[in-house]
Amino acid sequence: MSAGLDSIAAVELSTRMSERLNTELPSTLLFDHPSLRSIADSLSVYDEAEEVLEPKFETAQEPRYLMQRPQRAKAQSTTAVVETISSTLSDILGTRVATDAPLMSVGLDSIAATELTNALAERFDTELPQTLMFDHPTIDAMASFIAETTEMSVAAVTVEREAMPTTTMAMAVMTSRQDAPDRVFLASRQIRCTIPGGCHDPPALKELGLRAWTANSHWPVSRLAAVELQGTSAAYGAFLAPDAFAADAAFFGISRTEARAMDPMAMLVLATTYGALSDSSSNARAKLANAPIGFFLGAGGIISGTGGGTASPPGAKRAPSVYSATSGALSVLSGRLSYTLGLTGPCQTTDTACSSSLVAAHQAVSALKLGESPAAAVAGVGVLTVSVSVAFSAAGMLSALGRCHTFDRRADGYCRGEGCGAFYFSTEADDVAVSGTAVQQDGPSASLTAPNGTSQQRLIEAVKAGNGPSLEAHGTGTALGDPIEVRASFFTFLS
Repeated sequence: MSAGLDSIAAVELSTRMSERLNTELPSTLLFDHPSLRSIADSLSVYDEAEEVLEPKFETAQEPRYLMQRPQRAKAQSTTAVVETISSTLSDILGTRVATDAPLMSVGLDSIAATELTNALAERFDTELPQTLMFDHPTIDAMASFIAETTEMSVAAVTVEREAMPTTTMAMAVMTSRQDAPDRVFLASRQIRCTIPGGCHDPPALKELGLRAWTANSHWPVSRLAAVELQGTSAAYGAFLAPDAFAADAAFFGISRTEARAMDPMAMLVLATTYGALSDSSSNARAKLANAPIGFFLGAGGIISGTGGGTASPPGAKRAPSVYSATSGALSVLSGRLSYTLGLTGPCQTTDTACSSSLVAAHQAVSALKLGESPAAAVAGVGVLTVSVSVAFSAAGMLSALGRCHTFDRRADGYCRGEGCGAFYFSTEADDVAVSGTAVQQDGPSASLTAPNGTSQQRLIEAVKAGNGPSLEAHGTGTALGDPIEVRASFFTFLS
C-alpha cells in the first residue's frame, strides 16, 4: 500500500486474480499478503493440484473455501524481469528508482500504480492484480512475483480451511509452542545505546564513569521554551546532542517530509535498535527482512508528538500534516521499526512509566518462552519535553540541585535524562542467561504515584529464585521512594 494501492484497487486486484485463477479469493488478500511474493507463496502451498496435503501444524478451524494451487512452469529470469519493471516504471515516473525502494515513497500514487500494473501485464502477456504494488511494494518484490507466476497453469483444488495455517504468523506460533524453550539468553555482543556523552555501547558507557551521572547540565538553549525553565528544578537534566536525532532517514526509507514530522524518539529507536540487530555485513538489512523477530519497546512518559526528527530539536512545533497522527503515536514507535526492517514477530510499545523498559524486557522473555518468536529486540527510549519536566517539578519529584542523591539524607528528588538503549534476546545459547522476570502492580498505595513496599517485596521474591543478594535499585532519590525500596529489599533478602 505504501506504493499507492488504495483499498478500492486492492479489492479490484483480488477480483481480477479470482477470475484469472478461476477460484474465489478473499477481498482481504492484499492485507493478509502485502507483497507479490507473499501472495505467490499463499497460492503455491501444495505440491500437486490433485492432492490435499495434511496440515503441518494444527490451527483453528475456519470455513471451507476454494483454493488455487499454481503449478509452476519455467520461471523467467528475475534479473530480466527487474530490468523490464524498472524501465517501465521509469517511463511512467520519468526517473529511475532503486529496486528496493517502496514505490509509494518515491511518488507512485494509486493511479500510476494502476498504469504500471496494466503496462506490465501487457509486457509480460499475463494478467496481474491491480493490488500488485500493495502486495509487492518494491521492484524486487514485483520481479520475484512475476518471475514465479508468469506462464503458470493453475488447477483448482477444494481445501478444508482447517488443513492449512491461516497465516505464516499463526503457523509459526503453533510450531514453536510445541517445543517452547525453557531458557532465554541475552546476546551480550548485541547491546547498543545512544545516551548523553556520546556513548553507543557498553565499553563506552563504562568509560564514561560516574562524572556524567552527577553533572548538573541545563536545557540546551536551542530547544524551545528552555528559557522558561531557568531557575526551576525542571531546568536540569542530561541531554543528547542535536546530532543524536539526525539518523540517516534515507537509509531507513523515510522521506525528508516525514522525517521532519516524526517524533525525535522515533529516529533514536530506529538507529539504536538497528545497531543492536545488525552485524557488520553489507547486507544486514536483507538478512532481517521477514525474520520472525519480535520487538518490545519501553517508552515511559508522554510522547511529544511535535516532530523534530532530523530537521529540528525535540520540542520543535510543526504544522499538522498527513504524518501528524503517526508521529504522535506510541504504538508507531515500535511498529515503525518492525515495518522498516520487515520483522514479523510480535511488536508492541509498553508505557508503565519508570518501569517501561524492564516490563518490555519481561514481555519479550515471556513471548520467547511461549514460543511466539525465536528472538526479540528490546529497547527503551526517552526524550525530555518542557511540559512534562515542568509538571514533575511542580509535583516535587525533581531535585532542586539537579543531582540524584539516592539512598542519601540529602535526597530531594531525581534528575532526568534522555537516551535510548537496545539489546537482543534469543533462545539460542549465549553467555548470559536470563534467570527470571516478573511483573506486578502496587495495588493500593498511599497515592497514585507512591510505591507500595509490600508489593515490591513480593515482586523481588518472585524473581530472586536462588540468585545471590545482588540488586540494582530503582533509586528514585526521594524521601518517599528510597526508604520504601530499601525496606522491601532488606526484608526480601533477609528472609
